[in-house]
Amino acid sequence: MSFEENQGQTAREVRYVAHGGRYELFLTPQEVVMALRPGKHLDLSPRHRSAYLRALREQRRSAQTIAAIRMRFEGANPEALITGPSGCPRA
Repeated sequence: MSFEENQGQTAREVRYVAHGGRYELFLTPQEVVMALRPGKHLDLSPRHRSAYLRALREQRRSAQTIAAIRMRFEGANPEALITGPSGCPRA
C-alpha cells in the first residue's frame, strides 16, 4: 500500500489517500476512512493487464461505494499533524 498526498483530488480535509482494487483509504487529522467498492475478479496476467487498469479507472470514476468504515481514536490529539515521506508535517 502506498499513499499519495491530496493535492485537490479529493475532499480538503483528506491529507493522504491510498487506492486499491476494491478500496480507497483516506487519512485526515481526525480519522481514517476506508471506502469499499464492489469488484469483480479480473485477470491480472500481462495479456489482460491493460483491460484491468481501464476497468479499475472506470470503477473509481463511477464512485460506487458499497460500504465506508470510519475510525476515530478516542483520546487522540485533535490537532495531530500528518507527515509524509519527506517528514514534512502537513497541518
